[in-house]
Amino acid sequence: MNYTRTIALARGLLAEGRSTDVARMIEPLLAPLHETVPEHLPDDQVLLRALLARVRLLHAGDPPQARALLAPFDAAARRATLAPAVRAEVALWLGWTHAWHHTPTYDDARALVLLDEAEHLFRDAANAPGRCWAFLGRAFACFTIDEHPLMQRALDEAAALQPRVQDAAAACWMLDVRTLAYHVGGAYTQALASAAALAEQGRRLNDPFARARARAYEAALLAALGRPPAAVAEAAEDAVQQLRTAATRPGYALLAAYHARALAEWRRGSWTHLPALLDEADHATRDLPTAPAHWHLEQVYLATAQGRYGDAAARLQDVRAHLPHPQHRRLAADAALVESDLADAQGDPDQALAAATRALQHAQDTGHEPRQLRARLALARLALARQDLDEARRHLAAIEPLGDLFGVLPLAAERFAVLGLLAAEGSDDDARAHLGQALTAHTLVGDAYGAAQTQVLLARADARRAPAEARAHLDAACRTFEQLGAHPALEAARTLRATGPDAEDGAPPLPETTIGAALARAALSEKLVAETWLAAAARLLPDRWMGFYRCDEGQGWHCVLEHGEAPTVPRFDEPCGPRLLAGDVLWLRLRGHPGPAYFFGVRLRGEDDPAWQAAFPQMKPWLPVASLALEHALLRAGRLAHPTRSSTAPLDGLVYASPAMHDVAEQIRRVAASHGPVLVTGERGAGKETAARALHAASPRRAAPFVVVQGAALADSAVAGTLFDLAAPFARAAGGTLFLDAVDALPRDAQRALLQFLRSGALPSADAPGEHSDERRDDATCQDLGGLARDGACLGDLYYRLA
Repeated sequence: MNYTRTIALARGLLAEGRSTDVARMIEPLLAPLHETVPEHLPDDQVLLRALLARVRLLHAGDPPQARALLAPFDAAARRATLAPAVRAEVALWLGWTHAWHHTPTYDDARALVLLDEAEHLFRDAANAPGRCWAFLGRAFACFTIDEHPLMQRALDEAAALQPRVQDAAAACWMLDVRTLAYHVGGAYTQALASAAALAEQGRRLNDPFARARARAYEAALLAALGRPPAAVAEAAEDAVQQLRTAATRPGYALLAAYHARALAEWRRGSWTHLPALLDEADHATRDLPTAPAHWHLEQVYLATAQGRYGDAAARLQDVRAHLPHPQHRRLAADAALVESDLADAQGDPDQALAAATRALQHAQDTGHEPRQLRARLALARLALARQDLDEARRHLAAIEPLGDLFGVLPLAAERFAVLGLLAAEGSDDDARAHLGQALTAHTLVGDAYGAAQTQVLLARADARRAPAEARAHLDAACRTFEQLGAHPALEAARTLRATGPDAEDGAPPLPETTIGAALARAALSEKLVAETWLAAAARLLPDRWMGFYRCDEGQGWHCVLEHGEAPTVPRFDEPCGPRLLAGDVLWLRLRGHPGPAYFFGVRLRGEDDPAWQAAFPQMKPWLPVASLALEHALLRAGRLAHPTRSSTAPLDGLVYASPAMHDVAEQIRRVAASHGPVLVTGERGAGKETAARALHAASPRRAAPFVVVQGAALADSAVAGTLFDLAAPFARAAGGTLFLDAVDALPRDAQRALLQFLRSGALPSADAPGEHSDERRDDATCQDLGGLARDGACLGDLYYRLA
């Protein structure tokens, strides 16, 4: 039977986003999946299977069913019998299926090779939609293995093709994968905008799975930005319900939603509910390869805070057992940070330092800047505990290029706390100022435990100058720790309270000269500026409502922060003058249009309120400072939405001028942070080793060795010992780069040994069979490894791993 018209109609419906209609049309035309697929299935039948696999995977989130449709063509030899156009579609959706976060089908190496095969076939056919889908699949596959630079490169390729692609579903998945890329890159506000666009696209297409994924991403981003736990929990719970209704196996989105929900419960102090929630999350996401490690990590956090160190250590071992090697460096970075906290709590500073250093390496390998910042702050804390102030300053200086992230409230809280600890070595006033900002940030985030920890630090800084305020901080911290069951922190706070001064004097007022400095430090986000301004104003005007409002052109007013019972939200347009009395509320303009305008509102007690008449002269000099702080916060938020940190610096050892070589240099920069093997191809004498050396020099591994092994010079009997003995090149290249030249010349036994290593990371040595290596492999060949694999001269699985 000829299905040409059916296929054309199905393609048109898919381009309009009508996946359900396509499924209803195609399913009756295909043989039941349990029947054996004939050896010579007609190409149009194969193409219908590919189109239905697309629907099953992307619309229903059902990778096993998608895989079942195309499993007979997983072998390259079987695909080679298909017409090029059909083979391209089969390779494309097989690649997507292998890249999906699902245990039975997930295979990053095979996914990338299949997607590369599809892209080449679509390119030969000048098929822009097919190429766009192939690049989107490649970006998705790179996300699953923490290859952010390569993910961004594939997204850029897909975006360049999108204007020529009339496919609503492709536009939807472009938004999906771009949201993930923004999130990984720390561009949280841009990611939120992308998630909102994804939700809108899902509504237009009547695609509940797309809407559910958008809600899950929104929850994860709200948690990362430190929005109130109640709002995070509401978004996360909504996402979980939508995902479990919309898709068979929702994949990463479900994990993100549960993670946001767990973080919300942690911050608002609902620790007694956390174990049940984590068990529910573990059960719901058990088909994801890395999910068990995520939930064990959350249990480690909880057990460490509650002083159950034995349980925490056992859970940490479970995390290591569920960490695939060498992928998932973001998760490995999190595990190392938790290990550092546990070791520090148990009084093992050396282990804590080693784990934090490892966390930084993992974060740098993936290019994930928020994790780099957290690892640096952990290292700075450990340095301060050793009284190594220079080392602490070095780590703080190293995060200055990441300053755009300082406006993210959870990160701002951590940074202010470390700055406060450092300042305490010289000035109690500076320490109190920084720690006060940390407490403000933790309070805005709704992080009860973090706020209590900061109150203990503030008590130490206040002990001499304001003992009564110090005791108030300690009393509040003890109440929080007792409620949470954070026994080690509770005992430490009680000990400090018992040994502290007993003076009953009140805390001195905030010196007027510090208001400007506080606003300058707060110029990281509008919420910090708002809280700093309201806190200063509340000292002058206690026990009355005051609020900090934002007015966006054409979008009306919304409250940033307020103290006390709120009045009616302003209904008037922005006043022309700097102040306006509306009812019993006086509004002062702190910043005007263009851009968002900000207003400070305070409830007066009569037109001639004497308290206001006394307070305003003290506040007036700081109005321009508040305006400047808001300007800086808006600029920082703009950079956070559109990060511009990119390197165009020359590459060491590589001289180039032509456009083609500029493209090579750009590829080297993109893969420099990658932790995966890199295959360098080119004719003899083209400079493959030079390119590999430039790649090493541009990577975070630059300080470690670059070791060269000549594959062609190795005899059969010498290969295994030369490559894999612990005293040989792999050991010498630990932490650095091993360059294996002429990989195509390796004999079969060596190919199998290399494949085993690439799969497990374990050195196949009789003396140390379980030991793992941490170098990056750069492999070079002047041969077409894909062709050699098809001809049987090279192991197919080895080609998948290297390519």
